[in-house]
Amino acid sequence: KALAMCARIGLALHDAAALDDVERAVAAWSALLEVPAWQRAAHAALVNLAIVESRLALDDLGGLEHAAERLAHAERLLADEPALEPEADGALIRVKLATARGNLELRREQFAAAAQQFAVADTLLGSHRLAELHPDLRAHQLLGAGTAALKQGGRKRALELFTAARAAVAAAGDRFPSDADLQRTRAAVHLQLGVLRLLQRRHADAIADLEVARTTWEALLARTAAPPVRDEVALAVSCTQLGNCYMLQQPPQSEPARQLYTRALAIQQRLLETHPGVAAHVTELAATHSDLAAWENTFGEPAAARRHARAAIELQERARAERPDLPRITQSLAIHNAQLAYAERRLGDGEAALAAARRAIELDPTHAATVRICAEVAVAIAAGLGEPDATDRLHGECVGWLRGLTLGTASGIGHLLARRSFDPLRQRADFRELVREVGR
Repeated sequence: KALAMCARIGLALHDAAALDDVERAVAAWSALLEVPAWQRAAHAALVNLAIVESRLALDDLGGLEHAAERLAHAERLLADEPALEPEADGALIRVKLATARGNLELRREQFAAAAQQFAVADTLLGSHRLAELHPDLRAHQLLGAGTAALKQGGRKRALELFTAARAAVAAAGDRFPSDADLQRTRAAVHLQLGVLRLLQRRHADAIADLEVARTTWEALLARTAAPPVRDEVALAVSCTQLGNCYMLQQPPQSEPARQLYTRALAIQQRLLETHPGVAAHVTELAATHSDLAAWENTFGEPAAARRHARAAIELQERARAERPDLPRITQSLAIHNAQLAYAERRLGDGEAALAAARRAIELDPTHAATVRICAEVAVAIAAGLGEPDATDRLHGECVGWLRGLTLGTASGIGHLLARRSFDPLRQRADFRELVREVGR
């Protein structure tokens, strides 16, 4: 029991001895499986330890495959001990197992499967007063369910779940005020609420939530000389999302945004150097380079924007080579190319700008921001061609790109077409027809 407690403490503090503690505890409890009077307790302890191992693996100490293997092992142990099934402790273990499986599916980006696991945990929490007795587990389940809903486009449902998770965290905090893992859950809830409110363009509310997340992770990281990878990842994400909020505010707050992006970039570069095999570190660093490219394109130097955009593209191409099946990686690569196109146009290299714009459209012809940037770049280049036929061809290509938006799920196309940057297209019959179609 003492060894199992050491493992749980190791998980909370993420000290270097956590895996050793788990292994020693597993060995001790495995021996007790041979003692009839201890078999039931040993089964429960080993299931809990397998779940702990899976969580450590998801923190990049072992990887997704190891996490999945540990959870499968936990399920086999439960199948061998049916006496756990009807009782509260058996239901409690299954809540932990379903939540752990849901988190694994989130990391795999299998969001429907994740939602199913969190629904299982929700049902179990409704039995034996578990939700009331274990508000920390309730908060974990609600956070995971809300994240799965948000990733599937269910913003209203996600908001309901995140709001409930925040209340559960508050209730658990009254009982466990110094619990580090609970503080991580609180920060994660506020991060997701901030992301959701950013999507809803509620920038002030988003900033308030994201500041709670950022300061909480800063405090957690200051408590240990060897901070856990997931805390550093989460801090970087909270910094980039805060930067996005400041960029999108009216008027934009450029300097706070730049400082936050730069902070995130430093963290992500260090993580990629120390954990080069983790694909998520590659895409996150690429996204921050792209954010900085957008900042430089808006407020800074085009040469710096080009440098960041090229770095983002190089990293994202690496990620795409490993996971060509993930649409979001291809979509992000298109955005990075659009930022490069904008920078090249500002630097006066129209040929390079058009090449990057066409590459972006090829990758993702239905993403509104990508198409808008590329079309604006092309219209600006067309204005300097001085050849009516060449200008007409490039304008026609722009209209084709804009029409492609109607084939996807982009909203607000009419508002986009009303932008003054597209005034040179308004005399074209195909553009006027597109405006009429969108307005119907």
